[in-house]
Amino acid sequence: MLQIGVVTRHDDFHAYVVQQLLEEQGIKCLLLFADSLSWVGGISWSSSWPAEGDRAGGVLYDAEGREVVVADLDVVWWRRLTGEPRIPVNLPKKDKGVVRGLVVNDCQAALLGLLLTDFQGTWISSPEATRYASNKQVQLRVAQRAGLRCHELW
Repeated sequence: MLQIGVVTRHDDFHAYVVQQLLEEQGIKCLLLFADSLSWVGGISWSSSWPAEGDRAGGVLYDAEGREVVVADLDVVWWRRLTGEPRIPVNLPKKDKGVVRGLVVNDCQAALLGLLLTDFQGTWISSPEATRYASNKQVQLRVAQRAGLRCHELW
């Protein structure tokens, strides 16, 4: 059965709709919440090469808390990483923003590293393409090349 992982946020309504439509077609669609990794079980990865015959070891957990072996995914849709993260611990009031930022940064870096090392399938909106396309200067230049008139604001 085809397995699709959607990397998104816990409140992404569109991802839930896509999941339902795909599952009605007999396609397994797993929602992978980038903002809730520490909430649903985290990530497991090893720098050791798997022994011959072993499956790659990179594991994370979907929205339902089910284990997902990254190497078993056929497609990953890198959809949405922005917004306020869900962190299941009470952070100290002092330096709360700094600690939260560290947790968010480390979780997102670990997720990206896991996918870049162990995922061998097809990307929909790869992380690199998404980052490139989100750059305002790149967007402006593409718009100009497409014939749109862009006015300077200053």
